[in-house]
Amino acid sequence: MHNSPSDTQETSQQNESLLSICSEVSPLLIGIMLLLMGVGLQGTLLGVRANMEGFTVFTTGIVMAAYYVGFLIGAGIVPGLIGRVGHVRTFASLGAVSSAAMLLYGLFLDPIAWAGIRIVVGFCFSGLFIVAESWLNDRAPNTLRGQLLSVYVVVHLLGLTIGQYLLGVSDPEGLNLFILISVLVSVAVVPCTLSSTPAPNVAEMVKMPVLSIIRLSPLGAYVVIINGVVSGVMYGMGAVYAVEIGLSTLKISSFIASYVLGGTLLQWPLGWLSDRVNRRGMIVVLTLISILAACAVAWVSPLNKGALLFASIFILGGTSMPLYSLGVSLVNDRLDLDQMVGASGALVFLFGLGAAAGPFAASILMATLGTYGLFYGVSVVISSVLIVAFWRILLSKAPSVDVEDQRNYFHIAPRGSGVALAVTMDDIVQAEEEKQEQEDDEASEERNNDR
Repeated sequence: MHNSPSDTQETSQQNESLLSICSEVSPLLIGIMLLLMGVGLQGTLLGVRANMEGFTVFTTGIVMAAYYVGFLIGAGIVPGLIGRVGHVRTFASLGAVSSAAMLLYGLFLDPIAWAGIRIVVGFCFSGLFIVAESWLNDRAPNTLRGQLLSVYVVVHLLGLTIGQYLLGVSDPEGLNLFILISVLVSVAVVPCTLSSTPAPNVAEMVKMPVLSIIRLSPLGAYVVIINGVVSGVMYGMGAVYAVEIGLSTLKISSFIASYVLGGTLLQWPLGWLSDRVNRRGMIVVLTLISILAACAVAWVSPLNKGALLFASIFILGGTSMPLYSLGVSLVNDRLDLDQMVGASGALVFLFGLGAAAGPFAASILMATLGTYGLFYGVSVVISSVLIVAFWRILLSKAPSVDVEDQRNYFHIAPRGSGVALAVTMDDIVQAEEEKQEQEDDEASEERNNDR
């Protein structure tokens, strides 16, 4: 079917509008990228440096998990802080604290101190993401929010990837990389604090209880939790694993970057497919591939520390990272339209619980099964999704949602705050309302033609 001239013109106008919006918020997008570069470098550097300082694997796991504890605390407290002092002051204050905290890592080479700093940094970064995502949401018209969110996701993952390779800029044993992270975070806050654009309003959002989400869609909620666990393992202990198996600094960076790139590149084709097939079945297929990929990482690690290893971790990222968006989509299919935006906070909380447990669980696996046992353990954790999936498919009385009734899939970055997810939910609500209006208009037109 060919597009009409009016459709082509409308698409062209939307593209120009998106370019205009992206140009307007480009300083903020650059700031977000710098922030994510700091986040990416921080996690990898701490894993490598903890090994150099002789921290036990178990101790390192606790330290790395502390970030997600702070992130969860921040998600609950920062919105109230924004309501009292505003977006700009909150952003500047949290940026200053997190920048200073990065320097403290290098001054206090102690696991207890690092755990405390990680909690503070997680709290601050949670707030920084909330402010940044709120600002982006406020600047985009409703018709372009989904597209701008896609740009944000690309910037988000690109920043994480670049951050991995900054590990090779200087010797991880010195202070220089901690100083670099501090500089990145400090510069990242400048666009927001100097922006002439009015700060976004603080919107009150009705929250949906976590247990209600679990009751409505046990599989969707469980997939989100397990995705959090796997993400926590990779971002928290992936660098530790890479050091333990003897990878060079460049290969440590490439190991984590391959995971991120896999998830980035395969999100869109898998998202397109998920709107056309049964999502439960797709989750089962991706879970099976993720299990095989995790086993391949464990099997290949002692034999080949080159292309095969990076290909295996790329596939693991490509099939496990999209499970977050699929889990959210599965939950959306069970929610009423007026519940969807309020459910975003509960879903981020479930992901955060899994992410906090991930590094801790990884440290136990590595301490008991040995270094190479980590990804065999990851495969077992991922395989638990199959148990829940088959229970829902074979034994549950709740019918599967028909493909034509599934709501739109959106590519979501799980490491962001609940703001971006809430925006995504709101976009889905609008799309569903427009779809319903169109169906009502078509039905009305058919009735008129029959008369």
